[in-house]
Amino acid sequence: LYMNFDLDNYGLVYTIDNNNIIKIFNNDGSYRSRITPSTGQIFDIAALDSSRIYINCFPWGSALLTSSSVPAVRLIDDSGSVIREVGILETDSEDLGARKMLFSCAIDTDEDNSVYYTSLSDYQVYKYDSTGAFVWSVEGPSSLAAYSEMHVEGGNALYPVVWDLDVDQNQVFVLWAQDGDDRGYRVDIFDTDDGTFTGYFYTQTPSDEKNMSIEIDGNDFYTLDYNFGVVYKYSIN
Repeated sequence: LYMNFDLDNYGLVYTIDNNNIIKIFNNDGSYRSRITPSTGQIFDIAALDSSRIYINCFPWGSALLTSSSVPAVRLIDDSGSVIREVGILETDSEDLGARKMLFSCAIDTDEDNSVYYTSLSDYQVYKYDSTGAFVWSVEGPSSLAAYSEMHVEGGNALYPVVWDLDVDQNQVFVLWAQDGDDRGYRVDIFDTDDGTFTGYFYTQTPSDEKNMSIEIDGNDFYTLDYNFGVVYKYSIN
């Protein structure tokens, strides 16, 4: 299962620990506080500040079995209380695996505090404004679907279509989670105004090192490999 982190507008660092615990650190690395929202697995996090934090909604246990309608993203405060729910995901399936595929995956925000997220089960990107109102959705250029796979050492691993997304300079950068090759993993680019697909590039990190994060900084980007925890910096070609 995917764990991510984020920095807010003031440089505080937010990490996801033990599935559903958010730990907050100062920018010098010192521990600040923790939040335990009432949810299951948190795949991704996008923090505006310590009292406004977006998280995925992924219920566990009986909630996962009984929920027919859940929000895609929740905006919570520093106590874990819900400020706003963004997007609604619905299913009538009684299959547990199908229900797990329902939820949202990667999250990010822009300078206007609009929130972007991707579907876990297929390649859909959504944008909502700062009030939680729907703006647009777009289907990414991939026919891949999420899947589950048993590990040799036991346990069921869930592989989404998208690992991460990052919003920078009026563009949404979406990192694929599947079909890497000797060019690395593909990053698609969409316009923030209307979701128009504008191009793509590759992470340049070999495909046997899964690239699970993408951070854009102007013409440069950073990616993290899954196997060794190495951060790479490249220029966007």
